Amino acid sequence: MKIFFDEKNFKIVGTRINEGKVEKGTFAKIFHEDKEIGIARITALKVVKEDVAEVEKGAECGISLEFGSRIKEGDKVEFFKKEEILKKLQKEGNGKKKLENSLEKRK
Repeated sequence: MKIFFDEKNFKIVGTRINEGKVEKGTFAKIFHEDKEIGIARITALKVVKEDVAEVEKGAECGISLEFGSRIKEGDKVEFFKKEEILKKLQKEGNGKKKLENSLEKRK
């Protein structure tokens, strides 16, 4: 990871995507010397100065992060999405209530 801009709660870094993909609005775990130092929110992605919604494996990109801790060149980044499973109660025809799982993605 290369650092291009580093302020208190906002960072711009450059990196290569080694596996999977990264999407705008998802999250990143930041690791320094194999120790997790925090979780950042990805607010923007750029490839050659063009705003993009996602970046695939093998591409280099710039990433804007909401992150309050210090980062250093060479730190590692692991991207992920947060998903919540909500449980809903529904009445059945016989008056009994049924618990149902519902997967909802929230960014």
